[in-house]
Amino acid sequence: MAEQKAGPEKNLGWLAFARKVPRKAYWAGLLLIAAIALFTWRFGALGKSAALKLTVQHSFSSAQIVVFIDDQAAYTGKLSGTAKRRFGLRNGAQGSFSHTLHLRPGRHMVRVQIRSTDGYAESSESPMDFAAGKERQLAVNADRRLSNMKMNWQVPETTGTDAVPTWYQGYFASLSLTVSGSVVSALFGYLVQQMIAVMRKGKPDQAV
Repeated sequence: MAEQKAGPEKNLGWLAFARKVPRKAYWAGLLLIAAIALFTWRFGALGKSAALKLTVQHSFSSAQIVVFIDDQAAYTGKLSGTAKRRFGLRNGAQGSFSHTLHLRPGRHMVRVQIRSTDGYAESSESPMDFAAGKERQLAVNADRRLSNMKMNWQVPETTGTDAVPTWYQGYFASLSLTVSGSVVSALFGYLVQQMIAVMRKGKPDQAV
């Protein structure tokens, strides 16, 4: 009989204890769980990126290239080439270009735009799926004598290297982790203080 009574009395004790906990402590607990989840996701996402290796063959002595990812300019650079000669006469220019971009895994629309000083202005776009830790290679052929710029995806995809973030990406990633850690520490400290206060209030009741 004593064992049967101990169970309900123990449950009532926990219920009484739970009722004494302020509502702010419950909200703080939910925020703590959310902060930990965000911290874990953000920490796990660092370094997990996909890569786009762009190679360009062109016939310009000077031109500008812009790479758009999902209609957002992700890279802007310059193309330069050397003069070609045939039978001692100048016959246009020829050059090559290569650059690697890091982006989030998933499906993205990639658009390449090239403008030259001699009036050439063409762009082409194509969707592609990018996997984490993998590298996609995109070959672009831009000839000023042709009206259309050619883009070809090289398959299969290759294993990419770890992402090397720019200085501001690294700064904000570090700041994000620091803020998340501070929030988790503050919420945990607040919960500990609330639990100690509730336990202190419950001591006189237990004495009676």
